Formats: sequence, structure tokens, C-alpha cells
Amino acid sequence: MFKLSVGLTTFLNILLWPIIHMSVSWLITRLPLKYIPNHTWIFNPLGFESHTWYRNYLLIHKWKDRLPDAAAWFEHGFAKAQLKSSEPSYLQRFAIETVRGELAHWLTMAFAPIFYLWNPTWACIVMTCYALIANLPCILIQRYNRLRIKKVLNT
Repeated sequence: MFKLSVGLTTFLNILLWPIIHMSVSWLITRLPLKYIPNHTWIFNPLGFESHTWYRNYLLIHKWKDRLPDAAAWFEHGFAKAQLKSSEPSYLQRFAIETVRGELAHWLTMAFAPIFYLWNPTWACIVMTCYALIANLPCILIQRYNRLRIKKVLNT
């Protein structure tokens, strides 16, 4: 669409992703709990998703703690790196906050097509791969943790 120099294209690609990540995360952390769509189909577990599936096929328990919990970086963020209580009200809030985190990552990925406006095709593929690599592991962690919390709440 737009023909930019290689330098400007690289500059925009490097500059915009952090701005998008931080802006979306900041906005979503400010969203009141009543607007978190925690009962929407996209946040429900798919038929194959289970605690066992995440552990056996994705080995999520081995790498999930290596990723940062960005919610704690924001004033209104709900830190999810560690479980701070086993009280049902806290666990319910934690489960909703996993939806908030997942929503932030889905929305961040949705910005990938913007990069198609000034990048050549090969770079569009790279930008899309970046969006997937940077966000899908976080989405998987949110879904895995939500499954575990709901299992505890239902027992």
C-alpha cells in the first residue's frame, strides 16, 4: 500500500509493536470487571482442552513461569504470577483476570494487519509470526490457569 524506505519501515515495525502491546494492555487493565466478557464462547475451553492436554502436549508447566506477567506493570493490573489466596472469591476474580489477560493478547494480535500497509509480503509474514509468537503462549497460559482455577472452584 505505502512505499516507505527500508529504514522507516524497520523503524515503524520496531516502534509500533511495543506501543500496541503497552497501549492495549493499559486500556484492558482499566476496563471495569463488569465489561470483561468472561462468558463469551471464545474464552470457554475447546473440546480438547484439558489440564492433561496442556501438560502432556504443550508441557506448559515447564515454561509458563518464564514469561512475564505484564498486568503487574500497570497501576490497575491484577498480578497473576502467583496465587495469593485460595479463597473462592479471590479464585473467581483470578479466573476473570485470566479472561482479561487473554482478551488483551487477542486484541494485540488483531493489530497485525496494520503492518500490511507499509511492509512487503515477506515482512507481513514476519510481522504476523511475531504477533503469534508474542501472544499465543500468553493466551495458552491464561486458558490453562483458568481451567485449573475452575477445577478447584468446582470441587
